[in-house]
Amino acid sequence: VEHVADVKLFLTSCLKLVKPEGLFIVSTINRTAKSYALAIIAAEYILKWVPQGTHDHSKFVKPEEIAAALVDENVEISAATGFVYNPFTTRWGFSDDASVNYALTIKPNS
Repeated sequence: VEHVADVKLFLTSCLKLVKPEGLFIVSTINRTAKSYALAIIAAEYILKWVPQGTHDHSKFVKPEEIAAALVDENVEISAATGFVYNPFTTRWGFSDDASVNYALTIKPNS
């Protein structure tokens, strides 16, 4: 989501593609100081996981901004679920910490 020009248009367009009883899962990066440090400084400049300049911190999206973009839609939005990387196991896992990477489940109501 952090790479699209119009977040609301992207979200509402994707919702139109969800079948009845389907789910729309959105994964993006939260706009926090911690996400700046980890997603930009660490991932781009220190670890070089992605090319420098891949991310623009101002385009990171807070969970409440996604909810605000969908306020006129008839949907239920789950609480944000965080994703965290464990450098010791080199694995990603779910977390209550949504301050960097997170996902929301969006369920259209009939």
